[in-house]
Amino acid sequence: MMINLRSRSSIKITLGLIVCFSFFSCQKNERHEYFYSMKYNNETEASRYQVLSVKIKDDSISFERKYYGDSLNYKYSRYDYFLLFEGGLEKVEGNIRAPYLDIRNRDCVTYTYEDPALNDMLSSELCFLGRENIEVNGVVFKEAFKFLKTIGITHSTESIIYFDNNFIPLYEAYVSGYREPFLMERIDQLPLALTCPLR
Repeated sequence: MMINLRSRSSIKITLGLIVCFSFFSCQKNERHEYFYSMKYNNETEASRYQVLSVKIKDDSISFERKYYGDSLNYKYSRYDYFLLFEGGLEKVEGNIRAPYLDIRNRDCVTYTYEDPALNDMLSSELCFLGRENIEVNGVVFKEAFKFLKTIGITHSTESIIYFDNNFIPLYEAYVSGYREPFLMERIDQLPLALTCPLR
């Protein structure tokens, strides 16, 4: 079928398609999957793994984390929802929105839950330390965001965590506190034995 571009209706249709395509192509709607190795108590080999499924839609980002144990068995999932703004993330829990991390200055951001019982183990404080180049499993990430992260209040744990430009974790290492020492690093792919049971 030939379209006569000289007719007014054809020009309107063509312009309409261009505007429509431009509108939808500008909206952000992405899905990504990242893999992490997890080592505990100074292990030389990873004993656990994490699969992070990320959905970015316009100004929101959601994380689904799936954890796998050393026996390659699926352990559990965790979901987190955030809103993106120019300098960081706000965490969304039900109808509550609160700042989670911020790179606009060197202030610390504390995130707490409505339920005080959760705060003792799960509240978080992220203190922006600046931007650094970091090498993770042979890949250099330039100008990564570096934070000091504290989880919990009475039984708190401190770690250093790096994020890429989309606030996706790259690397996290235990510094001190209640939990056992750990190291989490982004990897290119899961071990072959792990790729079959993923669900």
